[in-house]
Amino acid sequence: MKGLGVARFFLVSLGLLVAALGTVFIFRAPILGFILKGSFDRAGLENARFTVREAGLSRVVLVGLTVPKPGGSGDDLALDSVSAEFNLGRLWRERAIDRVTLGPGKAELSILPDGTVRIASLKIGGRAPGQSGVQVGAVKVDRLAYRATSAHGLIEGEIEGGLDRRRGGGMTFTARTADFRIGGAKLKDWTEEGALSLAEDGSAVLTTRGAGDLGASGVFLRAATLDLKASGGPWKELLAGTRTALEGEARLSFRSAPSPAAENPLLRSVFAIRRGPDAETFEVDGAAMLVAKPGSLTVSFGDTGAVRIRSNGGDALLLSAGAGAPAFQRAQGKEVLAVKADVSGAALGGGASLRAERSNGGPWSFRLESAFQNQTLWTWKLGATTLAAAGAVEDGIVTADADLRTTVQEAKVGRLTILEAPVEGDLRIVMNTAKLAYDFFSDAEDCLRMARGRFRLEGQDSDTELSGARLCRGDGPLIAWRGGDAPQAEVRGLLTAKTGSYRLGATRIDGLPPAVDLEAQYRPKLQQTDVAATFSNGVVVINGVVVATDAKGRLTGRLDPQGLSGEAAIAEVVLTQNVPAPQLAPISATGSARLLDERVTFEYAAATGAGRRIGSGEGWHDVRRGVGATAYRSGPLAFAPGKLQPAEIVSALTGIVSGATGAASADAKFSWGRKPSDFRSSGFLSLEEMTFVGPGRAVNRTSAVSGDIDLESLTPLKTKGVQEIRVGAVDMDALKLEDGVIAYELPGDGTIRVASATFPWFGGRLGAYDATAALDGAAIDTSLKAENVDLALLLDYLKIDGLSGEGLIEGELPLKIVNGKARIVEGFFSAKGPGVIRYVGKAGEAAGGANKQAKLAFDILRDLHFEELTAKIDGPLDGALNFNIVFKGANRVTVDERTVTSPVVYRMSIEAPLLALIDQARLSSDITLQIERAGGSVDDSE
Repeated sequence: MKGLGVARFFLVSLGLLVAALGTVFIFRAPILGFILKGSFDRAGLENARFTVREAGLSRVVLVGLTVPKPGGSGDDLALDSVSAEFNLGRLWRERAIDRVTLGPGKAELSILPDGTVRIASLKIGGRAPGQSGVQVGAVKVDRLAYRATSAHGLIEGEIEGGLDRRRGGGMTFTARTADFRIGGAKLKDWTEEGALSLAEDGSAVLTTRGAGDLGASGVFLRAATLDLKASGGPWKELLAGTRTALEGEARLSFRSAPSPAAENPLLRSVFAIRRGPDAETFEVDGAAMLVAKPGSLTVSFGDTGAVRIRSNGGDALLLSAGAGAPAFQRAQGKEVLAVKADVSGAALGGGASLRAERSNGGPWSFRLESAFQNQTLWTWKLGATTLAAAGAVEDGIVTADADLRTTVQEAKVGRLTILEAPVEGDLRIVMNTAKLAYDFFSDAEDCLRMARGRFRLEGQDSDTELSGARLCRGDGPLIAWRGGDAPQAEVRGLLTAKTGSYRLGATRIDGLPPAVDLEAQYRPKLQQTDVAATFSNGVVVINGVVVATDAKGRLTGRLDPQGLSGEAAIAEVVLTQNVPAPQLAPISATGSARLLDERVTFEYAAATGAGRRIGSGEGWHDVRRGVGATAYRSGPLAFAPGKLQPAEIVSALTGIVSGATGAASADAKFSWGRKPSDFRSSGFLSLEEMTFVGPGRAVNRTSAVSGDIDLESLTPLKTKGVQEIRVGAVDMDALKLEDGVIAYELPGDGTIRVASATFPWFGGRLGAYDATAALDGAAIDTSLKAENVDLALLLDYLKIDGLSGEGLIEGELPLKIVNGKARIVEGFFSAKGPGVIRYVGKAGEAAGGANKQAKLAFDILRDLHFEELTAKIDGPLDGALNFNIVFKGANRVTVDERTVTSPVVYRMSIEAPLLALIDQARLSSDITLQIERAGGSVDDSE
């Protein structure tokens, strides 16, 4: 068909040239050649060469006409002969030429990107011959060969035939190409033959047949045939310009041989591939009928439909108008299009219908409805899908409001795989099909919603799950697709979810994900995805141990065939323990991370809730192998009242330890792998002269705690064997301990085992041995043992006026600690041998004047030599203690002016707060003295 356009160009150009003969009075060849040469130049056929063989009053013949290529070698046009026959009078009056004959010859044409054709320096714009002002009665083309080249291939062929305005005629043409593309179509090993027959009665018949490989976007059909047969008229009135439209009918039919699925991604997206892309094939055939009448045009598909596609796997698609109705109809200024598609097969089952209409050339309005059971689109496998859309088309722009419901069973975007994701949403769609631009809009209410979804990244030991996800954007397109040579998809919006989980190797994060303000670009040809996002808020749990809240930051990343790369900056995140009563206080962290060559490197800084810096660290993670490590260093931490305090780091110390001074430092290391068992941690804590109030209410102050704690595991806490720390002093008012050494071990079972905790105590030693306590605050049972305590030093410390003694005592105080409160349960002290208790205080003097029995009791206490001393103690340390003290011994006393030696048992029960007892602020006692005389002698006093 391109050849007909070229022939028409020759008719117009030669008509103009011959018309110039009317200005020549003497037809001599040199003068005519000069005039024609100028006419050729003005027509764009510069530097034309030819010979005037004949120049008369009714005929002009040129031979050897050539036009060279602009700026190159060879000729764009070479004709053996060009002749024109005319009547000089009619040529002058009516600008009419009787007959023009071209050829044999050849023409070289260039097809430009805008679709126009250029020969030499002349562009052929497609004007009809009548528009030139020259009437040509008949034209004959004698074997005109042509070659049309473009940036996308070559077409060549021949044109031959003749046409008479009164008698009709006919022309034939051929075309062939090995490989050619035009627009979105591709031809390979394609041949085409056609014939145009114009009858004298005004009727016309056009037949063409093309054969070869035919392709378009996503489709490539092997051994296809394309047949067109059209009949109608009146061609004479059209040629004369008195009519502008044909009447008649045409039938277009096409068929292809089985074509491999590997070359048909669009058809693969519709049908299931079970034998593999190289074994699966598709066949396509169809037909359409066109009927043109004055003021109307109808396109119908017939009972069998317009397009049928079948795969050798048993899948089929039928495009039809349904129930014998026309697919397209134009009449009385109104146009209506109504088509539907039905699909059956393993990959897709269902149908879609489209109805569109417009009036008087205005915009199209349409409604599309579709419902499919399953579907495969490129690398996307979808479940039940419904789409309802209503909109308009104007100036090539489609706008529509659409309601989408589908389930993404599996989808691959580069290395990212999406699984089991039900998606729905109400979207505004704007499409510019000419520019292959597609935009999808949402607002804050009508978002793209995903009930749940799972995501995996190829080559990375990670999984991601979301539920209740929403992607929204109030301004601009939510999703934008740009096609063409460099297609690109862009997503912008706010992504939120009700719950989410993410696993990277042995690290797992669960909870309420942060809100992500997302910008992403996907370039399918490069298999490249770029992401930039800011995130905020959220509450997530890391490995079930750490809770992260109020995260704020920004990240960028790229996913391509070479791997995943990116950077992240965390402006702030608050970290706490995931336990009912956290031992550690909330920590505020900031940091950054970089991903390059499948390796993440990161660094971070930590601070207390009050903003006091408590350390920093760095680490790495190998994405491919799923292994990584991090190291944390606190650096020197200085504690002082009004500044950093231990409770700001360890919240369990709140109300227990306060007013701390001194210094500490901590190091920690963590490493992980693909399996939970690969997780490792270790730490080192150094204390230097730590002094503080507490711990607890019973302790006034603990001073000068120093030592190193070497931990081979942090989760669980486990030390490298038994270790020691030194304690300068423990002040409990009633009990002051100094220069103690604690040997302990953390065995890794959630407990602490105290091998020994000893303090020098009144010439002897007070300590706890082989005691175990749970770290989670559960009840503790232990005992304090006193050894070789000097009674004289102990009584001197108590500072009770008139009370002294001699001897050594020992004992054991079983302690039960519940909810931070300690209780002595059936504790006791006993003397290691004989001793003396002496009391000569004011209480004894006052009792002497009361009654004889009281005087006798205090007389015994003035110098009581005991053989046994026992004391039972029971009660809470922060409340009233019960003391039951028994002395057994003998003493010489004066009774009725006689001196006797009497064995005695002295029992004393005391119930009093321990501190008040020692301070003698309050004493409530019930003292019973029993003196048992077991024989003896009474000496006369002198």
